[in-house]
Amino acid sequence: MERTIDAGTTRIMPRGVRVADMSQVEMDSPFTGKYARDFELWSEYFDSEPGLQAIRDHVDLDGHRVLDAGCGTGRLAFRLVPHADRVVGIDIHPDLIDLSQERMAEYCPERCGELRFEVGTVTDLPYPDGYFEIVVDGWTLSTVDDLTGAIAEYERLIPPGGALVSIQQGNDSEYLDLLREFAPTGGDGDDPEELLRKRLADRLGEPAVSVSVRADNEYPAVPIARDAVAFNLESLLGIDLDAGDRERLTDRLHAFETDEGVHIEEHSTLRVYGI
Repeated sequence: MERTIDAGTTRIMPRGVRVADMSQVEMDSPFTGKYARDFELWSEYFDSEPGLQAIRDHVDLDGHRVLDAGCGTGRLAFRLVPHADRVVGIDIHPDLIDLSQERMAEYCPERCGELRFEVGTVTDLPYPDGYFEIVVDGWTLSTVDDLTGAIAEYERLIPPGGALVSIQQGNDSEYLDLLREFAPTGGDGDDPEELLRKRLADRLGEPAVSVSVRADNEYPAVPIARDAVAFNLESLLGIDLDAGDRERLTDRLHAFETDEGVHIEEHSTLRVYGI
């Protein structure tokens, strides 16, 4: 049975921390450019802590080597390393890896020696078979073109008795419904998240654990919410928004206004697959 973890909203990074570009590699610097500013805005109000709590609740990290696949700016890796023997974060974008390395002294001052970040792609990872007892994929598989290749590579890296931990966008949330208004599936095939679930099950069997994790988005005002959601649609999902789309998005976001700003419910799903 799938259970739900309900958590309050927190920031994944303190105010003022700059977040590097995670897909547009050629930039003036990791801290400048429109993409970097927009990514910072989007990530500032996205909460990964409930997912991390779910990992700690359902996966024994103690004494194990852990791969954070598609680590971005290290938000998962920094929180995993206190509970694991060693953590490696990989990402295809060098700017993100550079930024993660720069933050190590601040975010893991006691165990920096047990954490490293490297440039790599999830379909061709530079590690021997069975090297990681646990592979954590946090919101990465849903962005990979070669889904079958990525799952096979994860399986290669995990020895018998190990586990793949997949955290992906869940269904039935206000945030996902909002995205689908501007990025519909078209009705001629599986929903992308359902397709991902089926591919994982076909390769690895049904998950030993399936947990719905609630982590809502809180924005101080509609214009900030609009820019953050637009960034998700345009840069992460590849949807072209024209002026009319942005105006419609602004109008829709007023429905989520509260006395404290804009509140949008969001769910992710954590699944643990035994190898």
